[in-house]
Amino acid sequence: MTSHPRDSDAVPAPTVGWRAPLLGGAAASLLWSVLLVVPFYHDDWGALYHARQAIAAGESILSPFAISDDPGIFWRPISVALHWRLIAGALQGSAIAAHALNLLLLIAGSAAVGNFAANVARVLRGAGTCNSAFLPAFLYGIHGAMFLPIAWSSGAQELYAILFSALFLRGIGAWGMGFPSRSAAAERLWILFTPAFLALALMSKEGAAVLPLLAAIMLWMVRQKPRSALLPACCAIVWIAWFALRWQRVAPVPDGSPYSYEFGTNIVRNAGALAAFSLNLPREALQVARLAGERSWLWWGAACALLQSIAVIIISWRARPDRRVAVALLGFWCAAVLPVLPLAWNCYPYYALIGLMAFAIVVAMTGSDHLKTIAALSSQLSAVILISGQFFLPYPAPIAAARWGDRQLKILQQSEFRAQQGRYAVALDERSFGAMGNEHGIAMALGIRAEQVVPPHDPPEDCRFIIRMPQATMRADVVIERTN
Repeated sequence: MTSHPRDSDAVPAPTVGWRAPLLGGAAASLLWSVLLVVPFYHDDWGALYHARQAIAAGESILSPFAISDDPGIFWRPISVALHWRLIAGALQGSAIAAHALNLLLLIAGSAAVGNFAANVARVLRGAGTCNSAFLPAFLYGIHGAMFLPIAWSSGAQELYAILFSALFLRGIGAWGMGFPSRSAAAERLWILFTPAFLALALMSKEGAAVLPLLAAIMLWMVRQKPRSALLPACCAIVWIAWFALRWQRVAPVPDGSPYSYEFGTNIVRNAGALAAFSLNLPREALQVARLAGERSWLWWGAACALLQSIAVIIISWRARPDRRVAVALLGFWCAAVLPVLPLAWNCYPYYALIGLMAFAIVVAMTGSDHLKTIAALSSQLSAVILISGQFFLPYPAPIAAARWGDRQLKILQQSEFRAQQGRYAVALDERSFGAMGNEHGIAMALGIRAEQVVPPHDPPEDCRFIIRMPQATMRADVVIERTN
């Protein structure tokens, strides 16, 4: 590959501002704004239920950081507990408002990624040969892996992780990669807040544990020696403290869980899936083909992936990174997905989002020309096709399932058996039960406690009511019947 001269030492690079990446993030949010109408879905109801319980009990906002009597397998006090308290309280449990909040997080996260990517490109190439931060932020923000974090309110945890991870890496850049700053005071502020950004990222998503490794890869790529060991020492203390706190606050992952670790062919499967998802292959195309037998949707998925692949090929060819940079960017993506590769079964496109910051850097390294415009249009077309198709996919695709579940919960709200004493047995399959928000969604619709709802996998003993579907099809609606 052709190596470009590094001229940033000869000509001081101007600072990368925030206006262009914020505009890029805002433009990306316009594309996703059609998802504002998607109802709450699956885990959203559980998070909302627990947030309302915490508010009603008068729990302190610091309680999510304390040791719980009933710990789960995740500890995400920022992106789950506090986020959903904001939705349950200030936003009054509105799904539209929750999605709007996710769009604001998308704008902020995409802007942070765009700013970071443009700064890295200027260190590598100098100011004269690189794009503004608008296009890296925009193309990152419209990537298909963003679909679930916007359509699914619980996906906010990914958006928080992206925002704080990018800010952390931006701070590392100010410290060790020679990012230009407007003033010495601004540079000191970035460095000062860098350990805090790491802490916030770790408490948003445990996958951020690889951030120190990603920072090391970036430093190796630009061949710059750190000026002191103080910042790495502070970040190491933060990482160790988070690990110790998390160890006390999570339960072991049960055997057979999709989130348990296995070291077999699942690693190869997950790596292949994440590579395909990074090229905009919609997971939902595979989902409806496998579970609903709708194989024609594979053509839709192939079209999305083909258009994004064209964009990636053109942008990579025009950027022409040298061997060291190419190896570092590939290593960045691999290191970012490392924590999810051994997962037994679950593999979602948004697992690749931190790694896709490497693509944003490649975009920022590419000069403006007609081919770059073609690549950007190809990526946008891929995103438009992906978003449009999501609204027409059959069950069990997320939007179809969310709409069905929302309709069933409204039926329960109008039932004559609402808010009764006794237990309600749920005679539905697990997927339908999940679409209705599990026991939490059903309990909120019926105005009862979640403990009164008996899940499908539990024996329906001593139940006064039963919730079932007269017909075994997702086009049917549920009914509540008295058992005695």
